[in-house]
Amino acid sequence: MRAVTLGITFLLTGSINNCADVFNFARLNIPSFPNGTHVPDGSIYENLRDVEWLISWMGVGSLFGIVPFAMLYQRFGARYVLFIAGMTCSIVTALLPSFLETNYFVSAVLRFIQGVTFAADFGVIGYVASQWSSMGGLGMSLAILSGFIALRDVVQQPINVLLEKDAWAWNFYVMAILAFTFSIIWVIVYRDMPVDSPWISEDEILRINEGKSLSHVEGRMAVPIRKALGDWRMWGLWAAAFIDTFTAFFWMLYANDFFEKLQFEKNQRATMLIPLGVSFLVAKFITGFLSDHARCVSQLVRVRISAFFCFLGPALASFMIPLTTSYTAYAMLLIFVCLTGTNVGGFYKACLLMYRQYSYFVVGTLQVFKTLSLILSPVLKSLIASDGTLAQYNVVSFGFGVALLIGLALLLVSASDEKRYWVEDEDEKPIKEKHSMAT
Repeated sequence: MRAVTLGITFLLTGSINNCADVFNFARLNIPSFPNGTHVPDGSIYENLRDVEWLISWMGVGSLFGIVPFAMLYQRFGARYVLFIAGMTCSIVTALLPSFLETNYFVSAVLRFIQGVTFAADFGVIGYVASQWSSMGGLGMSLAILSGFIALRDVVQQPINVLLEKDAWAWNFYVMAILAFTFSIIWVIVYRDMPVDSPWISEDEILRINEGKSLSHVEGRMAVPIRKALGDWRMWGLWAAAFIDTFTAFFWMLYANDFFEKLQFEKNQRATMLIPLGVSFLVAKFITGFLSDHARCVSQLVRVRISAFFCFLGPALASFMIPLTTSYTAYAMLLIFVCLTGTNVGGFYKACLLMYRQYSYFVVGTLQVFKTLSLILSPVLKSLIASDGTLAQYNVVSFGFGVALLIGLALLLVSASDEKRYWVEDEDEKPIKEKHSMAT
């Protein structure tokens, strides 16, 4: 049942993400949208910046939804909260094509609502992983739950290539149908606590709860905010995670434009994006498996090894991109995105090891960085790569390499495999120890 729960969570969060992100793909095929400096006759958009604002409105909505969803998860659990978010996102996504070419204000409002519902994805990763994962299976659970972001390349790109230019609206409709379908399945299958699931065995419940404290198992999740915000290690993890997330998201948003500057044709560019998402997912699953099963070294060593892969590898690839030709530059970017997927064994796993039942708060904040990246990526592009030239992208790539080395240092200093001092009461013993004492 654990695998089913993680799987449907992955599919629903990925569908909500695709609904929120489908605009970034479909906008390239909308006839009335500006193309570079050319504005089609009758367009409601004055320039390309108006279109980019619709990208940012989704990010603003996500920021607005972060705190409300964190409070809702804490009060009501994830089952109905994520279900309502998924259904709302589905409806809004289905409505959006009717207004994109006719009413900018309504389009902006709908994009804002998409962003608010997208914020529901943030906290649910830590929430579900904390309740449905055993302490020895965190790596694979995080690989599944945090991999939803790659579905944008794996699912949307093939649909975008298959659809004709005048059928662009079906991008939105397909994503809306998927979100609707998985929302229904989610609310039927998912339970906030494993013990409440009618389909789970007692043996599986014991395996999931082994090594957890009673407060963890019972879901006592009211975060002591003052203590949490005074934890310097948490701030170090957040800073490292932001660097990792921002650099990866920038390339996910502008990889298509970068490939165009490398002189690749449109059909080539569309198919070249798919391996980025696939390699990202494969790296996550491999890292998750090794992070759980490489027991010859401690959890902390595994976290640090993953840190080197997810920061040092992309940093070296970033330094190489400006020095290479078109196909080699693509290979370097593929390596960059692939190795970013190993973050599941780095700061993601460190968060769950250190913050246990409160990891929904800490990991949820990591997801906030995805929203900030959506807002700040266009800002960085306008400041450094406003013309979108290859030379400007090379400057960005070099800067990312430096930033990633800083992120590596932050993660190595901040990560631990021990729970933090404020996470639970000192007199609480792990479930396994209590069970042994009772018998």
